[in-house]
Amino acid sequence: MYGIMISAGIIIAGAVGYKLVIREGLSEDDFFILSGIVLLFGMFGAKLLYLIINWKEIEWGKILEWNYIQQLLGGGFVFYGGLIGGILGLVLVNQISDINVMNYVKTAIPCLPIAHGFGRIGCFFAGCCYGIPYDGPFCVDYQAPTLAPVGISLFPVQLLEAIADFLIAVIIIDLIVKKGQGMFGIYLYLTSYVIIRFLLENFRGDSERGRWLLFSTSQWISLGIGCIIGGFCLFKIYKKRRREKWELHH
Repeated sequence: MYGIMISAGIIIAGAVGYKLVIREGLSEDDFFILSGIVLLFGMFGAKLLYLIINWKEIEWGKILEWNYIQQLLGGGFVFYGGLIGGILGLVLVNQISDINVMNYVKTAIPCLPIAHGFGRIGCFFAGCCYGIPYDGPFCVDYQAPTLAPVGISLFPVQLLEAIADFLIAVIIIDLIVKKGQGMFGIYLYLTSYVIIRFLLENFRGDSERGRWLLFSTSQWISLGIGCIIGGFCLFKIYKKRRREKWELHH
């Protein structure tokens, strides 16, 4: 079911992105190229960060055995690694080609929360990224063997994150279609997701995320991205005010 949800997310997100790109009069060929790059670099980044976080669990004595390599590559991905990898892929394309990458990012940014939302539903069915023990409303009990503990009521954190992703996507699509504010959509997605992810990490019960001091790996990354966004916004405000002062005196 995990693979089905991942595939569904890629297909549906791609269809939405394609429709938005065509609506804006952008090249569908360039969209497919960028989508492939994001998917390739994103999967590589997601797997790489997972391996970095869990390097202590790797059986290095088996690292050259093909079956063990397949086992390492077969499961375990970290979303933030995928996000960073996808961004690096887009930066690379922007440097080596004449594609205006930012136009496509501004237009197709809803693809990201859509695909991620389906991925989280896949996590729910697979039992990975499970929540803390919880016996309140909407708690989940895994009975069949999964990655989650069996017979313990858990908080449905995967589904909550999926709902948040879909809501973000709907809001951004509305901004793009009705108001043409794709750039604001990027800021909105990154800002809202890092806040949501930082908070939801407190409801995660799996131990594969890595932890340093008070926060998990994803919480530290959320803080880092949040600081970058905040710094960029302050820089934009500073430049705007400086320009206004210059225009006032000239």
